[in-house]
Amino acid sequence: MGIAVVLAEIFLPKDFPDSVTPDYVPYQIFDSLQALCSSVTGMLATRAAFKRAGVGDVAATASAATFQRIMQDGTGMVGQIFFAWRLSDRLDSDLKKFRFLADILNDAAVLLDVISPIVIPSFQLHVACIATLCRALCGVCAGSTKAGLSMHFARNGQVADLNAKDGSQETVVNLIGLLLGPIILTVLPEGDVYRTWFVLVIFTALHLFFNYRAVRAVVIPTLNRQRAAILMTAHITGKGKILSPNDVSQQERILGTLQTDRGILVRWQSNDRRNEPAKTPQQPYTVSRKNGRKTTELSLRPNANSVEILMGYYHAHLVLLGLEVEIPDVETRFKEFRKDAEGRGWKIDTTRSSIA
Repeated sequence: MGIAVVLAEIFLPKDFPDSVTPDYVPYQIFDSLQALCSSVTGMLATRAAFKRAGVGDVAATASAATFQRIMQDGTGMVGQIFFAWRLSDRLDSDLKKFRFLADILNDAAVLLDVISPIVIPSFQLHVACIATLCRALCGVCAGSTKAGLSMHFARNGQVADLNAKDGSQETVVNLIGLLLGPIILTVLPEGDVYRTWFVLVIFTALHLFFNYRAVRAVVIPTLNRQRAAILMTAHITGKGKILSPNDVSQQERILGTLQTDRGILVRWQSNDRRNEPAKTPQQPYTVSRKNGRKTTELSLRPNANSVEILMGYYHAHLVLLGLEVEIPDVETRFKEFRKDAEGRGWKIDTTRSSIA
């Protein structure tokens, strides 16, 4: 048994590459590179945190350092609960966005940690608590999106095996970072501010670049609002053209939204209307123009299923693009759209929480 085979068994999922999607390898390569950059910046942040806590200062006390830790940990715990409450229903539909956002927040926390020892002493704890809040939100985003990405990569449902091997890969990267640590800290003594900030900026930029390339490499075949907007706009304006998941992935914005997506307001009908008799029983939604025809509102009935929600979103795009069509025509167009989209590899039946 060759060394390559042994390494593959240790670090790659069982039955690789057939057990994972094609975008697994490029994602893992860039993810490992960003983790290495994060290890370097993390060491600089740790050194700054020790300095802020009073390491090397004869006037510092253990009680003061303990109080700082209690305040930081408490702030992070409360922040984590709050962020999970406010963001949990949005994480699945925008995996790539929140995965990248997690690393932006991590870098923000690192920068705050590094500058905290040099700010006015009375504000140092405030800066440290803000850094902890950034890490709390980073943890919510990173942990939740990792679960979603693992489910996406695992073709045969072997999520546990994939996560275990991913953990092994991260451990190796962290070990490499630990080996680089003494070298970096020796080259960058505490008093060398300019070189420290130069290295910090360079590795932070590399960290964000590799993270961007990692999430850009992911090709998700389910529809959220942005991917649906790209796919539907191309179909409507391109006379039936259906883009593949890879084509849509290249046009998808990691941060921000598309103009067509911003032009559609999606809402559920209020609870007090759930028991009202429907004027059009077979129509699970209504589409109307708002704000001088610049915005289209899609109002969904509470019992609308995934396909009906997507059809309503398709209808809203027709109206937004200036095509006034009757319901039978919408249904005909949407059936063709759905059939062709599924033929190109899109999973249409998993869009309820992602669109509405």
